[in-house]
Formats: sequence, C-alpha cells, structure tokens
Amino acid sequence: MSTEDKEKDNLKNTGKDHSQSTNKDISVDNNKSTNKESDNTDSKKKVKDINEYEPVRKGSTRRVAEGFKDPNQVEADAGRVTEDNLELHGLSGRQRRKELRKRFYAEMADMDTKSKVKFFFRYNKWKIIIPILVIAIVISTAGTIINNKKPVAISYAIINSPNYYDINTDVIEKDYMEYYGMSTKKYQIISTAGINYDLDTYEEDSQQYSNSAAYTSFPTNCRTNYYDIIITDKKGLEYCAKTSLIYPVDDIFTADLSNAISKGCSDLLTSAKDYEDNDEVFAIDISGTAFAKSLNLDFDQAYICFPGSDTSNIENVRKMLNFIFDLGLSFEEQ
Repeated sequence: MSTEDKEKDNLKNTGKDHSQSTNKDISVDNNKSTNKESDNTDSKKKVKDINEYEPVRKGSTRRVAEGFKDPNQVEADAGRVTEDNLELHGLSGRQRRKELRKRFYAEMADMDTKSKVKFFFRYNKWKIIIPILVIAIVISTAGTIINNKKPVAISYAIINSPNYYDINTDVIEKDYMEYYGMSTKKYQIISTAGINYDLDTYEEDSQQYSNSAAYTSFPTNCRTNYYDIIITDKKGLEYCAKTSLIYPVDDIFTADLSNAISKGCSDLLTSAKDYEDNDEVFAIDISGTAFAKSLNLDFDQAYICFPGSDTSNIENVRKMLNFIFDLGLSFEEQ
C-alpha cells in the first residue's frame, strides 16, 4: 500500500472516531438533560406536595389544634395589653382609676351574678384581705393592751400535776371570782400549769423541758412577784423552798391572816428546808379542803405556797386563803 493510501485510511478512521466521540457526548448531554428535567419535575412535585399541606394560604383560614392558642393571636393580645398599659401610664391618677373602673365593669357586663361575685373578689381580693388583717391586728393588740392594764384578780401556778389537762380551773377562775364579785371584764387572771420541779429529777427535767418557755421562765417569774400563789405536791414544795422561789409564811401573812390561820388551821402549816437546810414554814396543807378536791389535782398531798411579796400579792393571798378556809376576813368592796 502506498503512502497516499495510508493517509486516506487514517483520515477515514479519524473521522469515524470523531463522529463516535461526538455522538457519545451528545448522548451524555441528552441523558443529563433528561435527568435534570426529571429532577426538576420531581422537585416541582415535592413543592406541590408541600403546598398541598401548607396550613396558611392566601384567602384561607388558619386552623389551630384544640387546646392550643394561635401564637399570632397571643402575640397580638399581648401587644394590645402592653399598649393599653402604656396608655394607662400616660394618664393622671384620677383618669387611670376611671379607665380601670370602666374596663372592670365592661368585663363584668355579660356575666351572671355568681360569676360577677367571683370576678369581683378575685379582682379585689388584696383590697379586701389587707384591711381585714390590719383591723384584726389592731383589735388584737388593743385588746391585749387593755387586758394587761386590768388589775390581777389572782395569779397562780400549778406544778407537778400528773394530769394537768384534767385540772378543773373553774374553782379558781369562776367560783373564786364570783365569791368576791369580780368580773373578768374588770380583772384578769394569770395562770401556769403543766410544769414539773423535783429535786431528785431536776437535771432530767431541765433537759426534757429546756425548750418550754413556761418551764424556763417559772423561776424568774417567782422572783419577780409574778405569781401570788403556787399549788404543788410535796416534791414541788421542797424544790421551791430549797431554791428560794417561795417565802416563809411569816414574811407574807398579815396580822389578821396569821391570827385567823392560827385559830382555825394551824395544824395545816407545813415546813420544808430552805437553801441553808433550815426548817421553815413555807406552806399550808390544803389536801382535805373542798377547794383542792374540786381542782382535781391528782395529788396525794396538795400544798399552797407563796412566791410573791408585793402588796398586791399579799392581798391576793389573803383573799385566796379566806376563800379556801372561810376565815371571815374583811375586804374592801370590789
């Protein structure tokens, strides 16, 4: 084959290759175009599908699931409230009250009577509660002040009673008061009960009742003439005498009282040891009296002793012993 023929064959083959390459590229481009069109079609379909379920369209109504609030509506309501509040702040005090009153009655306009009452109290609860509390505190404070200014008819303590809840205090707070014609409107009665003092168990008692105000304040009250009389058992008497919480009867009894006791019931005078271990007459045994039995003390032996040395204490002691033993002492009209 000549050189010229070889060149012709090469040109033919080159043309065929070019044609095949061109056809191949066209085919690839067509495929790409077809795929792209298919993708676009799918995308449009997806968009269409999404739009089909879009909850809001022009001219359509938003639907909100039951139990939920429309967030746009909530924001709008909040905006209106804020705007209303800003308007109120721009008003004078008188105008603000007038506007609030107007809104208040507007909200109540369509309510039934029961709803109106509930709404009224809910809207005004603190305006009602606070004045009531203030009035209650003022009345209570005033009552306490007035009561504390009343003279004391009797101030007493009952110690070491095993069943102090069963004590019948009416024999003091009712019978005693009526005996002298004294009214609780004019006089006050002071009392303490439910405390225990015993020399043998003092340490245990002090730990057991360390948080009791009545227990811890009792010794101080005795030394400051707070009590007129103490009613106790033998153990309590011994404790009070040993710790100097009570006075010997000779320091308390007036002349007429001493004479009356000596004539009528000197055998009931009872001794105990003082802080120096000396025997002193500190009490009177009242175990057999109607007074002690009416009290329901649950004591084997009951005694009355005297922690107060003030003039008023001594006078109240005279009255109480005269009431218990019917001594016939004379007193000023109450």
